[in-house]
Amino acid sequence: MKILFIDDDVIIEEFFAQYCQNEHADCEVFGAVSCEEGFRKALELKPDIIVLDIMLPGQNGWEIAERLKQTPATAQIPIIVASGAGSFFEDKPEIKVPREYLAGYVRKPYDVSDLMAAIRKVLAT
Repeated sequence: MKILFIDDDVIIEEFFAQYCQNEHADCEVFGAVSCEEGFRKALELKPDIIVLDIMLPGQNGWEIAERLKQTPATAQIPIIVASGAGSFFEDKPEIKVPREYLAGYVRKPYDVSDLMAAIRKVLAT
């Protein structure tokens, strides 16, 4: 399984990658620290799933989620939001991304095993 982890907190991404390497031999984790880098890597790598933070430099995560879902080459890649910025699933007028764009939400701080369980659940459907 190929996971693209878009988060400007490199320590979290490295910790998650190390967890995957130790616990899940079928996992490859690729990191991106900005929306633009994440978009480029999504096009290049065609990951099985994207884990996306909301608070990112440049654009915010909602904007990149919308861009990914409107791009034919990346539209089918499931996105799990992993953020402390507030749940997409709460009523928030500033969030204009359609709910169907996102496969799930995990609130930071999270246990990496909970994030992996959410990823596996999404990929099993």
